[in-house]
Amino acid sequence: MRSRLRRGNHEIRTRNHRHPKWVSKSGAHSATSYSKGNPQASNTLIPKGAKGWNSDVLQPGQSYTHTFTTKGTYDYYCIPHKSLGMVARIVCGKPGGPAESGSIPSSDEPDNGIVPPSSAIVKKNSISFPYVPNTGHGGPPALFWGGIGIFSLTSVYLFSVYDRKSGRYDDSSETDFEIASDSETEDTRDE
Repeated sequence: MRSRLRRGNHEIRTRNHRHPKWVSKSGAHSATSYSKGNPQASNTLIPKGAKGWNSDVLQPGQSYTHTFTTKGTYDYYCIPHKSLGMVARIVCGKPGGPAESGSIPSSDEPDNGIVPPSSAIVKKNSISFPYVPNTGHGGPPALFWGGIGIFSLTSVYLFSVYDRKSGRYDDSSETDFEIASDSETEDTRDE
């Protein structure tokens, strides 16, 4: 089982005594559990009694394997890219543990997606980044047309504000042009 480390996460489900393998395809990456004693781990987000892990930084082509022996939800991160939101989740057997009730620190959250709930990982077995939950909004077409509508209304409003502030509709006696009355135009026609 492979979990590609890249800018973002790759959430998987595994079973007890399985050995997920992390392979660094490019750049320097790590697979490091949110657990006591690991660098930059501000809280513990692995099941009670579970063994934490730290692959250390892997260079391209290097890999790391960890054996999960305790059921539950495990959150982990990449040491060099944690601040960029390179965090992920593994569910071993059944969801459970601190990762279910706690959350990844907000400073570690991915900037274009979220870490999916364990129930979504269990349902699909594997979720690639970015994970965007179904919000019942009607899908991308509805979002597109809704966005166009909001943009259009905002544009019309801003143009009308600008137009009113330009002074174009002020009641001033000074105007840029005058319309001649019929009597003024008749004098020039008769001559």
